[in-house]
Amino acid sequence: MSIEHSPARSAKAGSVLDDYITKAELCADLDCHPRTIARYEKLPDGLPVTKIAGRNYYHVPSARAFVARRTRQPNPVRKAGS
Repeated sequence: MSIEHSPARSAKAGSVLDDYITKAELCADLDCHPRTIARYEKLPDGLPVTKIAGRNYYHVPSARAFVARRTRQPNPVRKAGS
């Protein structure tokens, strides 16, 4: 799972949206359904979204930070294999 820039967008040097990807690109990178992204947006500390001209764009570093915040550590008290 890697959140990367679109090659088509990267070809436009100096674009204002260089650090942003679309919902379809984010879904492809995370291998999830668009409804999952919508649920992530509605969480109290959810996925940040920028709306421009009626389309949602996701700041790549912010999306990476969101994914990193969702990392869970195993319970150290619980026995392995239980």
